Amino acid sequence: RYVVPPDRVVHLCQITQEVLSNVVRHAQASRVKLALRFEPNLLQLMIEDDGRGFDVQQVLRDSRGMGLSNMCQRIKLLGGELRLDSNPSAGTCVDVRVPCLYEAGEMMETTEDDLCTVASAHRR
Repeated sequence: RYVVPPDRVVHLCQITQEVLSNVVRHAQASRVKLALRFEPNLLQLMIEDDGRGFDVQQVLRDSRGMGLSNMCQRIKLLGGELRLDSNPSAGTCVDVRVPCLYEAGEMMETTEDDLCTVASAHRR
């Protein structure tokens, strides 16, 4: 049995809320898929929609991505990684990986550097 520390749960819930809020406000999606995967010392949250997508680099350049910036800061605090795959008219996939699980009763140790990378790749 694995445990997600409460402080990490709060950040992960807020990241999830931000992503789903963006889907509702911007994506014009008809479907959203949310998946959680647990492994020792890793939680993966993946949210994918079939909406209109966007140009990640343009949003970052235009400083319109405050929600994206906030998510990145939260993930960095957690020592995790954000992968964002989106292109106009191709939907969006947000993949968050956070080292945060440990067996009940054990202390959690992480030695990984804080990472927060945002990558955009063309879907095939």
